[in-house]
Amino acid sequence: MYVSDFMSKTTTVKLDQESDIAFQLMEDMDLDFLPVIDGSETVVGVLSRLHAERAANRFRSMLAEISEIMDCRFCAVTSDTPLAKAAEQMVVDHTNVLAVTDDDGRHVGLLTSNDLHRALVDTLRDKSAESHHAA
Repeated sequence: MYVSDFMSKTTTVKLDQESDIAFQLMEDMDLDFLPVIDGSETVVGVLSRLHAERAANRFRSMLAEISEIMDCRFCAVTSDTPLAKAAEQMVVDHTNVLAVTDDDGRHVGLLTSNDLHRALVDTLRDKSAESHHAA
């Protein structure tokens, strides 16, 4: 199993966009994370719902640029990374999201803890079906 089998294909926001655009996207699409890209489509950060909520409290009367509220400390993998290796990286790095990029750092998708839960359910379902057929 590879990251590409379970990653989420998500929309992105640009580094210089206003935060209200990201907030609205997260709300409308029920997203917990948004990759932030620069002009060359390279992932430069991740914006989480938590960051968005904190920014909304901090910048009540004025708009903030996404670059002011995103997390620049993010981890990335490629879509051909084995899923077990990506899951291990999430545990080691204490994160709920990995940016999925191509070899040049451009956005491909996200791998979230929810994606890993889905992979676990699929694996357990397959194992359960195999054991029923063997019995």
